Amino acid sequence: MKLLLTKYLKAFISYRGLYRVESYPVPESALREALINAVVHRNYGSGAPIQIRVYPDKIVFRNTCRLQAGWTVKDLTSKKQSEPYNPDIARVFFWANMIETWGRGIIQMQKACVAYGAPEPKIGGSESDIYVEFKNHDADMAEKLTKKDISEETPLKTPLKTPERILSLLAMNRNMTVSELMQQMDKSESAIKRAIKKLQREGYLKRIGPDKGGYWAVVKKNK
Repeated sequence: MKLLLTKYLKAFISYRGLYRVESYPVPESALREALINAVVHRNYGSGAPIQIRVYPDKIVFRNTCRLQAGWTVKDLTSKKQSEPYNPDIARVFFWANMIETWGRGIIQMQKACVAYGAPEPKIGGSESDIYVEFKNHDADMAEKLTKKDISEETPLKTPLKTPERILSLLAMNRNMTVSELMQQMDKSESAIKRAIKKLQREGYLKRIGPDKGGYWAVVKKNK
């Protein structure tokens, strides 16, 4: 990220009062999501590196991957529940507070670009090769943007509530126990169990099989 912002991207300079403001062609939060997605989703068995190409009018992230069985590229922008291809890597990024909920990276990119006045990113490729293309917003937009108090949607600024965090953890590892959830979330057993019952009651979480040997199923409900 630092290399992209300091060496390869040219910021638009404007002023808010006496203060200098730099606006990049693509919102930083969208670039961060694309970079994290590329690392987490990459097919490391291919040997091909992650590619980041910077053009005068766009930025393209490209990496090898493996989609879920029966999925196409179009499904990446749908409301289907996704599962991490590299669950261990996904968990590391989750514990480092770099991602919060699984399967919302593309939605976050889209929202960040719309709020920034830039076109939504284009998602394309094949079942083994995915790219995300960001078009630069117009230079004329820079001055308009700096006149607004735009705060980009950043996961780190808004901690998840207990039920939402439980769903995120179970979406990445459906076999987690209450004890493991307690350890990861630093919550009491009673707090975890209350949240689980609430999620089951509202239809967001189901227990498949017995307590020992079964697993959790996260249900993605349409809003």
